[in-house]
Amino acid sequence: MSQPPVGTVAIATIIIFAVSSITHAAFIFGTIVPPDGTIIGSDGGVAGGDFPVFYNAGIMALKGDAISIWDHTVFQARLLELFGQPLTGLSFFNPPVALPIFAPFASMSYLQALWLWTALPLIMLGWLVYRLSGDLVATALSLMSPLAIHNAGAGQTGNLFAVLLVTFLLFDARRPVLAGSVSSLFIVKPHLVPAVPICLLIDRNWRALAAMVLVSVGLSIAVTVIFGFQVWSSFFDSVGQHSEELFRSDVQNYERSLSIVLLLLRLGVDSSIAWAIQVLVSLAALYMLVVVWRAARAPLYRSFALALAICLLTPKVHHYDAAILLVPVSILIAKLMRGTAKLSFVALAIAIWFLPLLVPVFKIWGFNPGGLLLFAGLILTFVNSVRSANG
Repeated sequence: MSQPPVGTVAIATIIIFAVSSITHAAFIFGTIVPPDGTIIGSDGGVAGGDFPVFYNAGIMALKGDAISIWDHTVFQARLLELFGQPLTGLSFFNPPVALPIFAPFASMSYLQALWLWTALPLIMLGWLVYRLSGDLVATALSLMSPLAIHNAGAGQTGNLFAVLLVTFLLFDARRPVLAGSVSSLFIVKPHLVPAVPICLLIDRNWRALAAMVLVSVGLSIAVTVIFGFQVWSSFFDSVGQHSEELFRSDVQNYERSLSIVLLLLRLGVDSSIAWAIQVLVSLAALYMLVVVWRAARAPLYRSFALALAICLLTPKVHHYDAAILLVPVSILIAKLMRGTAKLSFVALAIAIWFLPLLVPVFKIWGFNPGGLLLFAGLILTFVNSVRSANG
């Protein structure tokens, strides 16, 4: 059976992307912009999903109570005071260096802060994606994609990390100090950091690596001077407790996680075996990232390898973290518009595109197989990159 011409594939794919995005965006919009001007979204909850966590942390930091941010009981009490209703299950797990990012939003009213938090990363992402892809269709679809809109509705940091990744890819060679400085903000989620400095080491981009390290250290010192050493002990104690709870075999939020180890635990695999497989997957992902980054200069291969490796090198990765995959997907859409995209990567992009829409299905199943898709995608990138280098 012959393959359809590239033009047909492109049109069909763009229609699938556009229709699914518009439908999903219409559903999510009411959770970001409450219809009656209150802070209660159309789903009956506080608008912004997880944004109350960051907003509350910013308020506590501005009020001089940063040490208590990682105390779950105190944090929940402050949320109740702030929003007038219990928001169970919300806690702050980011390190102290994240506080300077969230504190400015706490100086505004909640809705003003939410809209700015939603709009600013999307505006920056659109501008940077266009500079990277050079394609308006790719830019527009990226901004309205389920990955981006789901993050906006969830009030999460995924779109911000997509901005950091596309900035790194754009400037790591041309403006290494800028690329390294911006990449230092990955420490807001330390478990997503390792892949970036590894790429800088492979490229021997010492200026970018030095900038990344120096800015990270500078931020840590500044936060310590402002809030005191105790914020770090509070943070590490909280992380230890959170890890014990997260990786229990009876944890209930597997449908939101792309973690390999959490998938295996949910499927009943013995804990020691599950962790051993996670280590092997992480090592394999590291190996493939190194090979691709050495062999390939094509932005598509490099961006897919880096974004996928970021997700696979950590045992803790959620569906909103996958927003970084918007960067390689946007490059793929641009290639699709030019008729140069490989069908295997088109299929990968479609599967990634629909991951957020399938979360309700994964909730019924009780597990999320998305991590397996990401691993398969990295293998695909690895094989095509090696073939391209040898061809």
